[in-house]
Amino acid sequence: MTMKLPLEVTENILEDLINGRNVNDIVREVCEVTGLDRRRVDAHVTRLFAENKDRITLSQKVLGDLTAARNVDDIVREVCERTDLDWKQAEALVNRLSAENNERITVSQSPVLVPLALFTFITGVVLVVVAVSQLYQVYSASTETFLFEMLFLGMNGQILFWSFLLGMAMILGSLKGMQSVWAAIFEWLGRK
Repeated sequence: MTMKLPLEVTENILEDLINGRNVNDIVREVCEVTGLDRRRVDAHVTRLFAENKDRITLSQKVLGDLTAARNVDDIVREVCERTDLDWKQAEALVNRLSAENNERITVSQSPVLVPLALFTFITGVVLVVVAVSQLYQVYSASTETFLFEMLFLGMNGQILFWSFLLGMAMILGSLKGMQSVWAAIFEWLGRK
């Protein structure tokens, strides 16, 4: 006798399987929600997996490629080659999986992004501090003449200005670029 689960529960099970969630966790959660026997739910989940194995495998491959930061066009091309989908359908599939799993993809990429952002931020701070300290030394020198100060600024002023500007851009770019990464990491940690 086949078990009838609400369509929404079946769709959630499929989505969890596609996202690579642990089967035992899925079965336990469905048993808690529906109050059904674990053996029957396990059989239903296994049947759903068997019926949708190609779709689940393809989706997990796409998610793995997105997590590895592969070129999206290469992923779409590979989906077209492995399935009978045209380019637009394959692109829609990849975009949907990317949007639904954006947090997971971002957290998976964070071991590379966080050190890079910190390096950029620290380098920007160093550039700003060096530029400001050089300008402060020129303006605070009480024994130097006005002519010497103007000569120094004439020779080094552009370098200091561009160093300061580049440092500020690096600081702001690092903060802005990592905003979504930090949000995803904190949200992921909040659920743990």
